[in-house]
Amino acid sequence: MTSSRCLTRVALWAFALLTAQVTMHAALAAGDARKSKQAIDRSLAIYVPQNELDAKIFIPQLGAAVSPGKGLEQAALAAGTLYFKSAAMIGPPSEAPFNLVLATHSHWEHKDGNSTLTIKYKLLDSAGNTLLEGEKHDDMNTVKLFETNGFLSLSFGIMKDILSDDELLAKAAAPATLATSTSAAGFDRRLLVNRDKPAQTGTGFFINDHGQVMTAAHVVHGCPLIELKADGKSAGASASAESVLLDLAVVDTGTPSAHSIPLRAGTSFDLGEGVINIGFPLTGVLSGSPNVTRGNISSREALAGAVGQFQFSAPVQPGSSGGPVVSESGELLGVTVASLRVMGLLQRGVIPQNVNFALDARYAVKFMERNKIVFEAVPAKRAPDVHSTTEATLPAVVQVSCYQ
Repeated sequence: MTSSRCLTRVALWAFALLTAQVTMHAALAAGDARKSKQAIDRSLAIYVPQNELDAKIFIPQLGAAVSPGKGLEQAALAAGTLYFKSAAMIGPPSEAPFNLVLATHSHWEHKDGNSTLTIKYKLLDSAGNTLLEGEKHDDMNTVKLFETNGFLSLSFGIMKDILSDDELLAKAAAPATLATSTSAAGFDRRLLVNRDKPAQTGTGFFINDHGQVMTAAHVVHGCPLIELKADGKSAGASASAESVLLDLAVVDTGTPSAHSIPLRAGTSFDLGEGVINIGFPLTGVLSGSPNVTRGNISSREALAGAVGQFQFSAPVQPGSSGGPVVSESGELLGVTVASLRVMGLLQRGVIPQNVNFALDARYAVKFMERNKIVFEAVPAKRAPDVHSTTEATLPAVVQVSCYQ
């Protein structure tokens, strides 16, 4: 495709987006004016999970990606203000009061030339009581969806169907819903999450016997509900400290742990030193038992521009993030944070093997000292047999699930 043709497609796509927005606002101002005048005297907060807002679909014809979640956000707000006195997204904790919350969870399915958007929804009052639950969907020809940027119009149509439902409006208008209000700061957002499937999963490990678990920040960032699982048992956890820059987080279970992983005093390591990685990769594909892999420290540095990371060769997969990289004697040397992306290199004819990255434990020490998190440091010791190290480390490692 020539650059001029590509630019033309992008321009047409931008025009389609503008047209969809104008059409939506025209519907608000004209065809639905009568309904708008009868808007319920309630303030509505709308919840759309962050992972859905951030989701992207790559369109080869455009050489660009589209964010359908942004269209859903715009549609939800537009439909909300159509049927309620006011509507706003329930974002970071704030003091803005609301009477009702509409929690939405969307799913796209592309099949047989058609694209279907399904939105599950739940209406709650300010006390967190569920008033109504349901599901609505609509579809569009896939080619037309992408060519006309129909994400916004399709989302708007479904949100209107949800909020104009007679039963929903009747429950929303009940006197009891006006009697009380709350704010994002005072509302338990764990009531809004989808428990059917985690938005993302990773690995964590007990860093002390106080019940605090270290993991990668990108596994738990922005999660209203964090769940830890080990040996078939689940426990909730709350965020205690986080650094997006380091990609490191600590969550607190509130329950003491009999097992934890100590750091190596001085946190030094040797190039080529043998390491063990433990994680819970490929959730839903592999069984729920931990994976143990072995390798060595390949380099003291990582990708160009990355600071505080080293490269190691023990194989990891999606879901391994946040897992411990320990020495053969069981001391923590680093925390798994990333793996080299394969697809871009495959296009260059390069097949990378076991190029993975961990945050150096020296930075974990600084992070924990700054956040007053207790940890143990032990002198480097002669490595026993690897089996003994693995058996001693495994009980301290847990699977981390983020629900949104």
